[in-house]
Amino acid sequence: MISSLKPSCPLCGHSSTLQFSTGGYTVFACQGDCGLLFVHPYPGEERIHNEAAHGHEDMEISDPETYYRASVEYYNLWFPLIAADAGDAGTVLDVGCGTGRLLELLSPKLAGVGIEPNPARAGKARQVSGAAIIESTFEAATELELGSFDRIMLVNVISHVPISSFPWLFGRFHDLLKREGGAVILKTGEITPQAGRWDIFDWEIPDHVHFFGLNTITYLADKYGFDIVRHHRRAYSEDMFSKELWKAPGRSRRRNLIKKMVVRIPFALNVLRYCYNRVRGVGVYSSLMVLAPKEGAARN
Repeated sequence: MISSLKPSCPLCGHSSTLQFSTGGYTVFACQGDCGLLFVHPYPGEERIHNEAAHGHEDMEISDPETYYRASVEYYNLWFPLIAADAGDAGTVLDVGCGTGRLLELLSPKLAGVGIEPNPARAGKARQVSGAAIIESTFEAATELELGSFDRIMLVNVISHVPISSFPWLFGRFHDLLKREGGAVILKTGEITPQAGRWDIFDWEIPDHVHFFGLNTITYLADKYGFDIVRHHRRAYSEDMFSKELWKAPGRSRRRNLIKKMVVRIPFALNVLRYCYNRVRGVGVYSSLMVLAPKEGAARN
């Protein structure tokens, strides 16, 4: 049986327990210090990178204009909080910048660079942001100047990054950040041990291959030489039933039509949020984390 396999956590190596199954995959929760939730069988790096770059191509949101419209609504919801942490940054690197909406919003105040492996999305990002867009994976972007960024941003990206790449990833953060005042801004979900299959309608596996638990960012910060400067959590239901995300086009055309109808009904989203919270409680958070290199932490 799948539940008897108890695979080891790919981050800390500790034992795990079965969390739930969906879409032919099983999600296990680490029982060790890191608390990571991870997909089993864990996809290989090549498949993970391919899903990140091309995973939407058979869906409505594959069109860069549609993707951009979705990003506009998403950042209507999240940009004020992100902007507060960007502070007086002069240079920013947006890893997995998509169609460039975040860089577009930030561009009047700072010099931005984006990384986006999907050619169509990268082209749209250049058009709207005026920023330098590197059309590659983060690993292949060797032209980035060391010690040159005040902020490195990964918005809904780290759940796509293979765990085996984490030592390189966090080392690269150290390399690219300025020594004075540099910080990494991560936006991702955090899952409680009580969360189940129906806490999120579509977990988007294997596009996402792992999910942070409540202690994962603390484990990673300690392991890779960072301090947690800020850790903002809010119940995922606040996002899930926000007018912004229901107005944003998603992966399914049929679902998009339903969303358009629901958002026009007065108080419908408030009622849905209330019912969801009564039935499910808070099992999932939408979180923003700001990490700064520890004093004296060595660059690679």
